[in-house]
Amino acid sequence: MSGVTKFAFRITPTDKVSEPIIKEFLVDDGTHGDSAADDGTYGNWFTSTSVSGFYSVHTDSDYNWVGLLLRRSADTSFQVRSNAASLLSVPTQHGQDNDADGLLDGWAIDLPVLVNLSGEYRISADLVGPSGSISTIDRSFSANAGANITESLLIPIETLSAIDPNGAYSLSNIRLIEPLQGLTLSELATIPLTLPSLSQLEQLPPPAVSQILPNFGPARGNFDVIIHGSGFATTRAVKIGGKNAAFRIISDDTLEVTIPRHRLRAVAVPYPQPSPGPTQIPLPPVIVGVRVITSSGVGEVDDGFTYIPR
Repeated sequence: MSGVTKFAFRITPTDKVSEPIIKEFLVDDGTHGDSAADDGTYGNWFTSTSVSGFYSVHTDSDYNWVGLLLRRSADTSFQVRSNAASLLSVPTQHGQDNDADGLLDGWAIDLPVLVNLSGEYRISADLVGPSGSISTIDRSFSANAGANITESLLIPIETLSAIDPNGAYSLSNIRLIEPLQGLTLSELATIPLTLPSLSQLEQLPPPAVSQILPNFGPARGNFDVIIHGSGFATTRAVKIGGKNAAFRIISDDTLEVTIPRHRLRAVAVPYPQPSPGPTQIPLPPVIVGVRVITSSGVGEVDDGFTYIPR
């Protein structure tokens, strides 16, 4: 860059309060990571890579422009990864049949891990289906230095039972993590999954509804309730008083459901003649059933929700 008088930089750890660990000038002499001397490319070396973590880089450039001394600044960052442990080779995958009845209880992805430093570690990955990310699966473990071990990520049967048999599934964002600082130690590329068919899986028990919170609300609807119970992972529909309700699966034992509108009807009450005058007849509350329909059956409560006239 014509007119440059000097470049300076500093590097500071960002995962803790600290002073810069290096303050130097960038030079254009062809020996500091720059291409060649006096070619306008400036560089320098950072060799303190023994301490893992995140670092910020701040650079200042001072130069003359038509007699004026100007300064431009820029900021960036980088991460030094630890070699405490790493993921090795290509993972393998297989079914799990814990009760040895010939039907699968889950699907395991085995990941070889080389451990250089004793400690606590976590493996995390995203399960991705035809419509995008489904869930994050992870596993925490401890290991001693020098160990060459295999750790497995497990896709539970509740998730397997809800898959699209014609869809493509994969594991992405596969990471080995040091939990204390949250540092990513190692990563693997996306792995295509060869998941089993529904006929190869254990049959899930039918759903059961144990609690609805709140179990009453205004007849105008359009508010959310939480349904607690079990066996909700493969939920296909929720009906409140026979009407379809929008829902979101939070977990195998929890659903978030939007209550639909319900029209309350006045009840005709005979009065003696002549009438004593206009009388306002209050609308009674209406108790309706709640049904959760899954791939393995139906769970219902006949008096699960009460619409109130307000």
